[in-house]
Amino acid sequence: MLGLPIEGNSRKLCQQYVADVVLPVKTTNYHRHGWTLWQYSDDTQQSREMYLTVLQGRGRMDAQVYALRTALLFQPGAYRVMGYGKTSATAMQAIWAGAHYTEAGVKSGNGNGSAMRSACLGVLLSGKSKAELVQTARVMSSITHASLGPMDAAAAVALAARYASVTRNLPLHPEHFIEYIASGVAAGNPKSKLPAFLHELLLLRHQPLEEAAARITEIGIKDNKERTWRDAQPGVNCIFVGAWQTTLWALWCFLTSTDSYVGCIAAAIAAGGDVDTTAAIAGGISGARAGAAGVPELWKSCLHDLQEWSYPQLLEMGRKVFALVDGGKVEVAL
Repeated sequence: MLGLPIEGNSRKLCQQYVADVVLPVKTTNYHRHGWTLWQYSDDTQQSREMYLTVLQGRGRMDAQVYALRTALLFQPGAYRVMGYGKTSATAMQAIWAGAHYTEAGVKSGNGNGSAMRSACLGVLLSGKSKAELVQTARVMSSITHASLGPMDAAAAVALAARYASVTRNLPLHPEHFIEYIASGVAAGNPKSKLPAFLHELLLLRHQPLEEAAARITEIGIKDNKERTWRDAQPGVNCIFVGAWQTTLWALWCFLTSTDSYVGCIAAAIAAGGDVDTTAAIAGGISGARAGAAGVPELWKSCLHDLQEWSYPQLLEMGRKVFALVDGGKVEVAL
């Protein structure tokens, strides 16, 4: 939501937005595509559908139900999804055409559309084993993003949110945090190169934003064959829509602002580029640690989805879900 109005812009413009809006915790008159102010995008919409899937299933996370619920956002002729990516749209069109959710996902490309919705899995499935969480994150990713890079990223985000949530009232130890994520990703895909780059974050967290962002962008391009923002806007070097770029950047932001939700969001947006999603992932991880009380009241009071699903409704949904799952004991059907 906070990154959406400025998404796709240069690092300089995004940093001005951070100074004017994010750090002082203000509202903004920025908006895009003719949407109303404080409309949130597909990142939050698809995450919300995970909670509603569990609510519908009376404590059961059913992948097929989630796929069908998400497909309703992409109903032909009546799209309700905001700011969607091509990969997700292609997968949902396949479901509308009759494909089973296990066959609908796009098996090429390296977009971040599944990583962006995976933080909530780490919180919802807090009572499941680490292996079960990784498996669930990978399968839920494959509904839209069925190639290995995005599935690795989705698992990393879910693991990060799980760790952030369960250590909420404890000091966070970066080395243990990264090892927890990296080992989980490696268990899910032993050939993945992402764990090595996760460990590199322990060094990058001491580097300035410009240097850290440059290295993370390089990782995405060279090692996960992701595109760059320069492909779309020559001369602009920002975090693009690659799954590894956005996930590693979100984790860098969390590591450098572990106990500040505002600081974490500010860092995510300050890099420029796909800041709607980088802020969504960073905010999901940071929010898992901060809890609802750690998010500024002003921002919570503004958000909505087409004038529906505002903060009070989302909060009530969350309370109902967690009353059902009793400490993360969600039944999973994949």
